[in-house]
Amino acid sequence: MLDMGFGLNVEKIANHPTMHPKGIRRVCTFSATFPDEVQALAATYMEDYIFVTTGIVGGTNSDVEQLFFQCPKRDKRAKLIEVLQDLGDAKTIFFVDSKKTADFVTALLCNNNLQPTSIHADHLQSQREQALRDVKNGIRNIPVATNVAARALDIAEVNYVLNYDLPTDIEEYVHRVGRTGRVGNVGKSIRFFDEERDGPNAGKFVSLLIKPNANAPLFMQAMVSGVTGMGYNFSAPSTQGGFASRNIRRFETWICCLAH
Repeated sequence: MLDMGFGLNVEKIANHPTMHPKGIRRVCTFSATFPDEVQALAATYMEDYIFVTTGIVGGTNSDVEQLFFQCPKRDKRAKLIEVLQDLGDAKTIFFVDSKKTADFVTALLCNNNLQPTSIHADHLQSQREQALRDVKNGIRNIPVATNVAARALDIAEVNYVLNYDLPTDIEEYVHRVGRTGRVGNVGKSIRFFDEERDGPNAGKFVSLLIKPNANAPLFMQAMVSGVTGMGYNFSAPSTQGGFASRNIRRFETWICCLAH
């Protein structure tokens, strides 16, 4: 919420006369990603506090197997139908980058005897809630969504997350992938990679994949090596920098950080 334009609302609540002052109240913040600037902003609402992490801050869940299909834009539709027909009745959250694409893909899937529903910002809240109920009750198994569904959406037994359009914001990708492999379950993330559109972000995705010791696709490794002209270090990077957000507090350990 702090990172999505709600900072002023949070500040208004925190400074309300009925709110206990900082140091007396207890504040807990949770996030799948925690960039430095958001950590600093969160610190303004806290006194001496404990920072607890599981896994890699800003990294994807190691319980989610990540699969890439190298697929140019012109071949995406045919590949999509092929993949979804292979998945059968598995619950699959399907992400696209625009509301227009969400509606188009939903119609395309319906015409191919699949069971989609769509979730995006042009729908009324009641329509979005009905779409979620249809998925949870097994009436539909493929919610086609924009980033409006990338956060805070918890649907039991989601087997796959499919990124038809890869986001340019890597943190957004982490949130999308987090819709599967929840609460100790395993899941799979399937991504269509269009070299023309997604190639400029190939290095970011390779770096993201190797943080939880996942395998970066060979075609993507070759692409990154070709861009650098002098190879690429595919060993896991330090947690002190790179994409995975580092802890900005003064005392740091791998499990728990205490600020004094």
